[in-house]
Order: sequence, then structure tokens, then C-alpha cells
Amino acid sequence: MKIKDSLCQEITKMKEFFSGDRILARKPPYYRTVDVPEMWFSPEFVWEVRGADFTISPVH
Repeated sequence: MKIKDSLCQEITKMKEFFSGDRILARKPPYYRTVDVPEMWFSPEFVWEVRGADFTISPVH
């Protein structure tokens, strides 16, 4: 299971909190990713994700 799939339900619950100016119309140009989420947020919070069996990415 990918992290973005796991967080999808929680992000949907927070949609009301992250509204108005906090939701961006498009991906900021300084974000380097090919992912296409349902919405982009302004960078206001840092989320820590714990997990096991992570592998080192050759890209990041």
C-alpha cells in the first residue's frame, strides 16, 4: 500500500479545514513530482510518517 493511498481518507476528512486560501489551484512550480493528487495544500504543516521496510530511492 502506498502512503498516499493511506492518507487519502484522512486528507478527505481534513478538506473542510484546508479550504479557501489553503488549497492551491495548481501544483507550485518548485514541487518536483509526477504525482497528481486531488488537491495541493499551501506548505503550513509538517507531517511525520512512520513506517517499516522503506527502501532508498535513487531519485530522492
